[in-house]
Amino acid sequence: ETVSGREVVAIVRVTTSRNVRQMVRLEHVTVLVADSLHDKQTIADAICGCSQVFYVLKYWEKFDGALEEIQAFTIFDSCAIAGANWVIFATYEDASLLRRKRMKSQIVPRADGTVAEPSFAGLKAAKKHAAQLGIRVTHMITSYLDHKGKKRSLTLIKGEEKLIVVSNN
Repeated sequence: ETVSGREVVAIVRVTTSRNVRQMVRLEHVTVLVADSLHDKQTIADAICGCSQVFYVLKYWEKFDGALEEIQAFTIFDSCAIAGANWVIFATYEDASLLRRKRMKSQIVPRADGTVAEPSFAGLKAAKKHAAQLGIRVTHMITSYLDHKGKKRSLTLIKGEEKLIVVSNN
């Protein structure tokens, strides 16, 4: 079965979180458990035949600690085994939740209305490893800007060359 023409396979470390329990109930989504820190072959078997692999990160320009970075290296190695040559680092944030917590968005606006070009300095070693394996890395962040009954989002996509901004008002 497919979702929008694509087969969806979600690889998780544990199945006890609320989000994973919800995902298990979705139609056309297969949830597999694998040790994303060490089990390269199980992950490779799961992604065999995939054209793209999405890796969900907490932050856009850096890892949320050593474990998340180790996972990235394991995923890149698994992709090399499986022949998948494109990884999308995906990050999501809820701007209204950030406001309530008095935190700022990871998308940095400039005075002229544009957004600051991300450096991804915190991902440098992992991106170098991916390049050595022939794996292309794309970064994507979606900020949900829902406010007072309006559903809006802003998505930034950064590939090798360009920064693309997509606004959904």
